[in-house]
Amino acid sequence: MVVDETILDQVVRLLFKIPSQVLVRKTCRDSLKISDTELDAYVLEARRQLTLAVDFHRDEELGKAIIRFDNIYSDAYKLKDHKTALNAEKERVKLLGLHKPPTFEEGESVDGLISQAIRDHLAPLHLAPDDTPVEELVRLAALEIVRYKAVRHTTEPQS
Repeated sequence: MVVDETILDQVVRLLFKIPSQVLVRKTCRDSLKISDTELDAYVLEARRQLTLAVDFHRDEELGKAIIRFDNIYSDAYKLKDHKTALNAEKERVKLLGLHKPPTFEEGESVDGLISQAIRDHLAPLHLAPDDTPVEELVRLAALEIVRYKAVRHTTEPQS
């Protein structure tokens, strides 16, 4: 389907102005004289464009806010106004979402993620079967390190 920019523009404006999807569709059908299939395509494209526009402006505003907090922090720090500097940094951290604890999927925990990371690092060494508990994998890896150091120590020339 070839997109008529005039029609698309009208659909974008209607989606922006009218909160009800039903009213938007009725208004488009009455005023634009297009089929339901074409209307679906125009609404989909209009929503895509609105989403891109909102995301773009949000990112731009977020960038401006970060720079403002950085400037406030820098100016306050230079003036040895530590209270203002700390407040600016706290607000910047909140803005960036850095103060939130990590989120986990249902059933996940920090310990579970650490255990999985350990398993992922030790599995390629093929120290034990895949279903071996992580604690045993760690013990076997430590044992291999001790053996390696012992062999290396005995084969190195004495000075």
